[in-house]
Amino acid sequence: MLAAEYKQKKETVNKGFETAMTHINNAIYGKGKTDYDGSGMTDPKSNACGAGNTGNVAVKNSIINDMICLCAPAGTPSAKPCGQKAFGAVGSNPAGGKVAAGKGLIAACKKSGATEELTPDLIHSRLAAFYGRIAAQAGSEANAAVRFMLGLATGTGCQGSSQAECVNYLYQLETPGTGITWVQELESAARALGDAERAYAKATALAEQLKSLDQAAESTRQAAKTGIQLPTIATAVKPEPSAQTTKEEDCNKKDEKECKDPCKWNENSADKAKKCSLDQTTQAGTGDGTAGAQTGKTNTTGSYYIVINKAPLLLAFFLLQ
Repeated sequence: MLAAEYKQKKETVNKGFETAMTHINNAIYGKGKTDYDGSGMTDPKSNACGAGNTGNVAVKNSIINDMICLCAPAGTPSAKPCGQKAFGAVGSNPAGGKVAAGKGLIAACKKSGATEELTPDLIHSRLAAFYGRIAAQAGSEANAAVRFMLGLATGTGCQGSSQAECVNYLYQLETPGTGITWVQELESAARALGDAERAYAKATALAEQLKSLDQAAESTRQAAKTGIQLPTIATAVKPEPSAQTTKEEDCNKKDEKECKDPCKWNENSADKAKKCSLDQTTQAGTGDGTAGAQTGKTNTTGSYYIVINKAPLLLAFFLLQ
């Protein structure tokens, strides 16, 4: 039914956006997280940043972890690697500073004012921009692993320390790489949003159909409430000529020689066309002619009507939901 399908599509829309937001939170903060608590930022920190030129399985867990590698080096930063500000240092053992640095990065990345609509295209455009920056700052790095590095690479690769603020995705992107976990989460979010968009379009179309049906149903209910009555049909029924009328006419056509019983010749009739007429005395008691009036039956010589009344025609319309 339309209403059931509409309800299902609405649920798909809501579930799609909820699923997308879950994947987005997983990408930003780590699997199953809705805020940053340092999950996945390993000890030593260098493993989470790509272990120099070799790459490491620990890379990939969350966007915030990768940003700590880019923006919060161990020791005292000599510059502002992410441009806006110097974030708190996160040492080789990141336990002491990773949460504060992560929350500082989140606060710095917040935007005010108008926001873009979250769509699959927006996510894909952001991922395209991300991949476009990998290997874009080779710096002094001569190792072949530089083609998998995000950020300013140096000869020592990505360590998460001063002058080595980059992320090496070699383990994740080199064949047969496992892929970057947080990128996969964003791709899942885009798919969920796509499902929600398609369900929303279908739900909108169904809503218009239901609206039209509801209007039609209301019109039909009003018609059923007042009733639609067909006009009265009158059928005219003409009686057959009575036997008396037929016999009288037969007598009138006869001349004196042919005028025999039950007809009677009347030479003195004022109507010359009716000198031969029906002998009324011979018809008494037969139930025909005028004597028929004595039987208790009414004889009509004109037309009469049988009136056929049609019951009101009621229409009903049921919108099953």
